[in-house]
Order: sequence, then structure tokens, then C-alpha cells
Amino acid sequence: MQRAGFFRVLQPKRWGGYEMDLHTFYEIQLALAEGDMSTAWIYGVSGVHPWFMALLDDRAAQEVWRSDTSVLICSSLMPAGRATPAEGGYRLSGRWRYASCCEHCDWALLGAMVATDGGGLPEGRIFLLPRKDYGTIDTWQVSGLQATGSWDVTVEDMLNAFLDYGKTRLTRAGGRSAENPFVQLLCAETAAAIDEMTNTLHRNFRNLHAYAKRGEAPPLEERLRYKFQSTEVTERCTLLAARIFKATGAAGLAEGLPFGGILADLMAGRQHISNQYEHVGSSWGGVMFGLENKDLML
Repeated sequence: MQRAGFFRVLQPKRWGGYEMDLHTFYEIQLALAEGDMSTAWIYGVSGVHPWFMALLDDRAAQEVWRSDTSVLICSSLMPAGRATPAEGGYRLSGRWRYASCCEHCDWALLGAMVATDGGGLPEGRIFLLPRKDYGTIDTWQVSGLQATGSWDVTVEDMLNAFLDYGKTRLTRAGGRSAENPFVQLLCAETAAAIDEMTNTLHRNFRNLHAYAKRGEAPPLEERLRYKFQSTEVTERCTLLAARIFKATGAAGLAEGLPFGGILADLMAGRQHISNQYEHVGSSWGGVMFGLENKDLML
């Protein structure tokens, strides 16, 4: 991915990147996910950080990319750490989980709570640290997304693999899976869902790009809707993958077939804090009723 320049897609041109749009970024991620979800997860996490860097004072980018514009950044943004004021800045301490791709990165974005003046409630902030200022611990012993640390994507080959498998599979009753009307309906529903979710994703990107070009911030409720539709992808894909896995029968348990691994990867991705379908939906629904937003990341 480094040699192919994928991590430069959202990187600012002034720092050696291509400064392309989100449509291109996610099309690459979707294509990678067809081959391996863990690879796509890594790209999704580390590939978006150059965009985040473009939002900061350019002195931060100078620190990170001054001598090598290919340097990668990992992150764990939940405010798991504690920052206390110190001369010239803050002293940071704590332990963060799920920093995907951290062994391949030279910098980290880490979340922490900072005390506010006047004794008010602490506020969450994000700190940028070089590799020399933090260590890593291998704690990633999991059933899905085993080649990463965390994140999620839409996996289009979940359906393609099943279509290839179903063309030749014979059921115990002697009939071909391809001729089973229930299997046919499942394939139609899956294809329709993938098409709908992909179109929604790109529509939302078009809308966000339009706001950015006008120099405007999208309304809160619209941001909540987009985030919910993003988490809904994981929820729907997980449910569809479970149905496809069931449709493969006992033969689907074989290690040589991809269905169990795809389902495990999706289940692991479903557990990420950004993909908590119920929590994100509740936040959006609450705002619809005029309640205060409870999503700290928006």
C-alpha cells in the first residue's frame, strides 16, 4: 500500500500527497476489502490520518513529514489518558487500546481529558506524539480482524464468493444451491443492500464536499444521520453475512472456504466504538426529539 501510494490519497499536496476526494479513498478501501478485510481496515484507519493532519496547524505536519512524507500515523482517539499542564504544554499519561497499525507508524494521535479553567468539567482533546514518546504492547489476540487491531468496512466479495460457491454446491436433497429460491432471494437482497449502502455513502460524501467547498460546517443533525448510516453498514453486512454463512450449510465450516472468516471479521469490526449501531442511532434519535447531543465525537 505504501509503494502504491494509497496512503497519499488524502494527504495534502503541499506534503507530497494527491489531495483526492473521499469517493476515491473509499473506493480503494472497498476494493481492498474484497481481498482481505484486515488490509482494508488498516488502510481505512491509517489512510485517513493525513486528512486529519490537514485540519491542524501546519506546524504539526512539519513535525511529522519534515524529513519523510511517507511517515504513517496511528490513533486511539477515545479519551483514555490524562493530560496535566506542564511547562510548554502538557504531560500525558495513560493506556490506550486498539491503536491499529501502530507497529508500522512513527506517530500517534491519542485522546485524553484535560482539566478546564475554573474547575469545570474536563474536556476531551487529541495529542500528537512521536514514536519515541510511547511504547506498544501486543494484546491483540482475537477471533476476527486478526491482522490488524481494529476498524470496519463494507465487504462486497461476501456476496461474490457465495455466488461462485453456490453455482457448484449440491444440497443434501440433491439440488443445486443456485436453484434454491430462498438462496436466490438472499443473493438478490444482499446485492440490493450493497448497492443501496454504496450509493448512500457516495451521496453523503457529495454533500460533505459541497459544505467544505462553501466553507460551511454541516448541521449537527445531518452529521448524526451520516454517522448512523455509516454504522448501519456494519450492522446490515453482519446480518447478511450470518445468513449467507447459514446458507452454506455444514460445508461452510471448512477453512478452505471464506464465509466463516468474513463473518468473524465483520463481527470484530462491529465491536469497534465507531460502529456501535444502537448508540449512534440513539444519539441521532435523541436529537430529533430536541434532546442534547450525547456523541462526544461530533
